[in-house]
Amino acid sequence: MIYEQRDVRLKICAKNNAEIRKTMKIVIITGASSGIGLEYVRQMDPYFSNIDEFWLAARGRDKLQRAAEDLHHKVRLFPTDLTD
Repeated sequence: MIYEQRDVRLKICAKNNAEIRKTMKIVIITGASSGIGLEYVRQMDPYFSNIDEFWLAARGRDKLQRAAEDLHHKVRLFPTDLTD
């Protein structure tokens, strides 16, 4: 029943040329390449099954990529220094 109601609403929006947006659930972790940030990444990955993407930020690209290799979620990497 709920699926049918949502389906009808989406069809009406599309018919009226309204913009349809999907809300994403993301986790943003800074300092994700080492220390507490890396441990936070490791602990949160299996715990939050309802998250769409993990966004990881850290200064070192290589360490950041290694941190993302073992995750089960889709990951976006932001190799940047946030202190600037």
